[in-house]
Amino acid sequence: MKAGVVSMIYAVVALRRMGYVRKGSVTICTVIEEECTGNGALASPLQSLVPESSKAGMKTAVIIPEPFPFIVTAQLGVLCFRASITGKPYHVLQTSAGSNAIEGAYALYSSLKVLEEKYNEPKCNAHPAFQGMEHPVNFNLGKIGGGNWASSVPSNCWFETRVGFFPGVEIEDAKRDVETTLHEAEIGLGLEISYRGFHAVVLCCYLNIWKEKEK
Repeated sequence: MKAGVVSMIYAVVALRRMGYVRKGSVTICTVIEEECTGNGALASPLQSLVPESSKAGMKTAVIIPEPFPFIVTAQLGVLCFRASITGKPYHVLQTSAGSNAIEGAYALYSSLKVLEEKYNEPKCNAHPAFQGMEHPVNFNLGKIGGGNWASSVPSNCWFETRVGFFPGVEIEDAKRDVETTLHEAEIGLGLEISYRGFHAVVLCCYLNIWKEKEK
């Protein structure tokens, strides 16, 4: 986002030169933890870095200079979770006697990819800000680990996934979808689900920009 910070500064300079920053105030606010928690953005209004509109007819607006090729007026919700799988160890000479936790992890993630496609179906894409986008919701398998060495059936494995969901979907509903999907996979292994990292509710301030753009 270094390019975004530079863009913010020069955008304000340009607005001043054009005479558009006279009746209100403009604050350039840079924050930390953009990708992991969002705590920096949450702290900004608490520390009065984002001014509130007090005058009649004045409104507060925020522009985030993400490098997209289009104007974004709504944001997906995000949650991150860890799935821990417990299998049964055995020597490689008789792998069928064990339960491979790593293979179980891939089976679980395959079931999540089905949920991802369901989220992207047209009937699920109800929010107008994302209509026309081919695949707006993405799940990402970001970290994985497990096993001890190549000659034993691995008895443990874990993976961490980032899950996106549309505005209008409550975070508890998204968590329930994830948990139901994983448990219904029925891999026959131990499974524990925990939530960590980014855990953000949906931000939505949709403006009728797409329709105006079409005109």
